[in-house]
Formats: sequence, C-alpha cells, structure tokens
Amino acid sequence: MKRKINNSLLLTGIVPIAFGVLSLNANAQDAKKKPNILWILSDDERADVMTCFNRATRGTSENDLGYVCSPNIDQLASEGVLYTQAYCNNPGSAPSRASMHTGRYSHHTGVYGFEYWHDGLPSYKPFFPQQMANNFGYQTAHFGKLGVRAYHWTPKRTKRNNQIHIYQTDIDYKELKSSRCTDWNSYQIFKKDSLGKIVEWNFPDKQVRLFYPKKGNPSEETLKEQKEVYKKLGLIYRKEKDYFVLGGHSPMHTMQTLDGYITQAFCNYLDNQSNKYKSITGRMIEGPDPDKPLYVNIGYHFTHTPVLPSKSFRDKYNNRTYKIPEFTEQEFNEMPEQWQKWQKNASLAQFSNKQKQQLIRDYYAYAEMGDSLIGVSVRKFKEFSKKQNRPWIIIFACGDHGWHLNEQGVSSKFSPYLKSNQVALIAVSSDKSIFPAGKVSDEFTEYVDIAPTILARAGANLNKKKWDYLDGYDLKDVEEDTILQRDYVITQQTQIGSPWACMRTKEFMISIKMRPWWGKPSLKFPPDKDIKWALNAPMEDLQLLFFDLRNDPLEHHNLAKDPRYKKLIELMKNKLCDIILGDNRVEVIWAEDNHTFAKKDEYKVSTFAVGSDDKKLNIPKNIIPKL
Repeated sequence: MKRKINNSLLLTGIVPIAFGVLSLNANAQDAKKKPNILWILSDDERADVMTCFNRATRGTSENDLGYVCSPNIDQLASEGVLYTQAYCNNPGSAPSRASMHTGRYSHHTGVYGFEYWHDGLPSYKPFFPQQMANNFGYQTAHFGKLGVRAYHWTPKRTKRNNQIHIYQTDIDYKELKSSRCTDWNSYQIFKKDSLGKIVEWNFPDKQVRLFYPKKGNPSEETLKEQKEVYKKLGLIYRKEKDYFVLGGHSPMHTMQTLDGYITQAFCNYLDNQSNKYKSITGRMIEGPDPDKPLYVNIGYHFTHTPVLPSKSFRDKYNNRTYKIPEFTEQEFNEMPEQWQKWQKNASLAQFSNKQKQQLIRDYYAYAEMGDSLIGVSVRKFKEFSKKQNRPWIIIFACGDHGWHLNEQGVSSKFSPYLKSNQVALIAVSSDKSIFPAGKVSDEFTEYVDIAPTILARAGANLNKKKWDYLDGYDLKDVEEDTILQRDYVITQQTQIGSPWACMRTKEFMISIKMRPWWGKPSLKFPPDKDIKWALNAPMEDLQLLFFDLRNDPLEHHNLAKDPRYKKLIELMKNKLCDIILGDNRVEVIWAEDNHTFAKKDEYKVSTFAVGSDDKKLNIPKNIIPKL
C-alpha cells in the first residue's frame, strides 16, 4: 500500500526536499544516540592487581601474595560487569593485541608473534577501529602502546613505508618517547661503528644517556654512570645489557612518567573539541568532532618492564610483606624440556628473598600508580560524554596477558601456565540495561570478545553473515547467558620456543607442542609443513603439560604421565589439535621488501577439521578420575 502524499506539496516541489531533510535529521539523531566508547588496555598486568577481582574470586581484597590497592578500577567494576574467567589468546604482546584488534585467533590471522604482516591475504579482514570509522560513523583515536604491526601490501613493498593507519588520530608511545615525553627511553642503534642499545634516563634536572655496545663491554664511564643511576633509583635488574629492570622507582613524578604522558595526551585531546591544537609531542592534532560519536583506545605501558612506579607510590609499599610463591625441584623436574628451558631463561633464582620481596612490591606499586591514571582518564571521558549529552561505554582489559611473580620460579610470560594467560575484563555502560551495575560473571571469556562487543555497541548486527569471521562473543550476550557458553578457552604461542597450544576448562588444562620444529613459518618450515604431526606423534614427543585444576589450581603438579588421565589427555589433545591445526588455520610467510607471498607454498589454509571449534568438549564421566 502506497502512502498518500499531499498534492499541494507535489506542486511546490517540497516533498523531495522534505524527505531529504527528514533523512538527514534521522541520521543525525541516530549518530547522537550512538555511545562514545573508551577501551583501556594495560600491559603485562595480572588480574590479581584488582581488589574487586580478588573479592570476587577468593573473598578477600588481598590476593594470594598479599596487599594490593585499586580504588579506581574497583569503582569502575561496581558500575558494570566484572568478568573473572577471562583469558588472553596469546601470551605475547603483539599477537595478543592483534587478536584483540581483529576479534580473531592467531590461527585465523596468521599472526603468531611479532612479525610485520599485511592486508594482501585472501583471509584478511579490516581492524575493528577501521570498521568503526567506515561502517558506523565513528571518529577513532589511540593514545599509547598499540603493538600491531600491519602494512598495506604492494608488489614491491618495503615493510615499514606503507603502514595501515588503524586509528584516525594516533599518538603512539614511540612518538611520546622520541619527544622526550617519558621518564625513560631505550632504543637500538644500527650504525656500523656503534651497534648497540642506548638507554636514556630523564631526571627533572638532567638526562643520562647510557650506551651498551652489542659486542664487548660498556665503557668505564657508562658503567660508572649506570651504577649511580641504578643506586639512586633502587633498580633490580636481570641483565645489565638487556635492560631488564624488574623493580625500582621512576626518576619523575607520576604525570611525567610515560603512562602519565599517555594520560595527558588523551585528556588534552578531549579538552580540544572542534579545535586544532598542538599536542604534547609538538604535533598539530584535530580535536574530536562533537557531531560524531567517539571511539578511543588507551594503551598504557604499566606494568611492563622496566617496572618503575613513581616514588610516591613505591613508598606506600616499602613496609609491605608478601608471600613469595614457591617453586620446587620436583615441579621443575616434572616440566617437559621446552618449559625447563623457559624456566631457566626467566628464573628468579639469582635473586635473594629480599630482592624478590622488593620486585613484588614494586610491581603492585606500579599497578596502583596505573590505577590512579585510569581514574583520571575515566573521569575525563565521562565528563566529555556528559557535556555532549551522549551515552558512553567503557571496556577495561587488565593486561594484554598476565605475568609471573615467581610462580613457576620466573618473572615472565610466554607460557601456557595460568599466570601467563589469566586476565580480567570489565564492561560498563551509562545505560545499566546493557551492563548491569555490580554484576560478576564467571563464564569463560576471551580477548577475541573485545572487538565484537565494541562493534555491537556501535551498531553492528553480529547475526549477519558479514561478521561470521569474528571468533569472539559480545560480552553482553555472555553476561545475559543468551549464547552457547564455552566449555573451554584456547591460547597459543609460536614466537618463543616450539609452537604450542593450550586448552583450559574449569577443571583441566592441557598444553602440547604443535610442530616438531622451532618458530614461525619460514622458507625452512613452509606453511602447512608437518601440520598433522601433533595428532600422530608419540605422547612423549609432545612436551605435554596436564593439570587437574580441581585440586591443583595453581598448576604445580604435571600429570601428563599419570596413567589415570590417559584417555582424558587423548581426548583433549585431539580436540585441541583439530581446532588449532585443522579448523581453517592460516599460515603464511609474510612479505618483506621485494619478497611476496605469491608462490603457492607461502600461504596455506588447513581445513582437515573445519567446524571443530564448537566450544563444547563433551567429556565422558567415566574417563574423569575421581579425586
């Protein structure tokens, strides 16, 4: 049935104009209703830095080690939903951040480590911030650490001259460092006569530059200056040349640390709505447009090494005593060879208990310093949205992955163990019907859930086929229990050691070596080589870790050789192999310089177990040993 139109309007020619005005007004109204969205991500941060997480999971504000303090994050959690069973999908910074920015597992993007990758593959999909801008009318901005290394592919491509601009406005932490907006800086130099690393310490009244040559020892002058700096800042470090600082305090106040400058850059941006202004790095920046919804990512550096809380926060922890996690010879002996090597490389055995106490104190002091900056950013974002009369969404991801504080005897990540992979998520909305205030969810969530959650708030209908490539869920659906809940979460790593993958349920954890060789696909190990090796190899070759989490939640006792678990291990191993290796796994030798992926053996998709990642495990009760 056709709508009746007033003839007088037809005669005057007003109808098309009126319809156009109505359409424009409708679009404007729709844009006005879309929420501003802020996604905050910290670095190398354990979930147990948050007292709200500890109260939800163990009933006390303290964690297993002792005292922590996070008033601003706790306030955020009280306003929305805290997801306590959250896990990263790769315990390394770059691949984890790639999974978050794409909403896809590493085995679907082909990004397994720190490689420089591109958009030339048939399987490539745009990053979700690009889709926010192109499909849903958002202006997008990023401040701090990004860690995603993607480039536009061309037949004669130089790997760093054609970077994909994931965000429309971007003040990266490298730009902040180069502008001396930081308390420290470290960078490589590649001149033939001076190969090595320079470390810069920015004190309020001076800068100290220390040069560490790639070969040979630093000069006597460097060693003298280093000793003075290290003593003044109370640094605890693993290796002098590696600049692997595990504790100490910053030479600057909180707002003059790298994270403080990241916060300043974000706040200055919001303060300059509709203005072109000079950023803290000296570059001219366009402020946000009030007529468009805003999506922002803040990538904080804390609690990544060097662990350098400002002195005011470090002093708060000076008299705290922590329970240092135990690591026994038996636990080491039960580790497969691959994990013994990892343990030795990252071991804290060289440190005294006094030093271990200090590095734990400094780590949690750094986390509390970061909490204070999160508070500044959250309050600023809420004020900005209120002035715009626009609803808002805040997502906080606690750590791009976890961090060990002597669990398994190390200070590290990169492993399938709990502390490398356990994280936490908080989702908050000004509209409490979306994320109810004060709710705690213990359903499994993964970092691939961040992209679909934000896209859905922007207006994406995730039920449409165009979004089928996303591996994650909308956190709102997880909270409302309207989707098929996961029986397991998965994680994997190819950058460090032999390729491995891990499956974790609420009761069991299994990790296996996936290929017989070390590292990512290469000319030596072309894509798809030995793809079914783990399915057919003897169990003793798989570097197995298997834990019964019912009575060993901290994963101390490897049961891989216990005959009572043989059938259960076999079932979980086969399921994990099918998912990681056979369910549309992408492998590629990424193009660099004039080398392209055009040859047949440089890009492959493995499809021998398509559909195996159905989120269900279906373990027969008769193969589960009784405790």
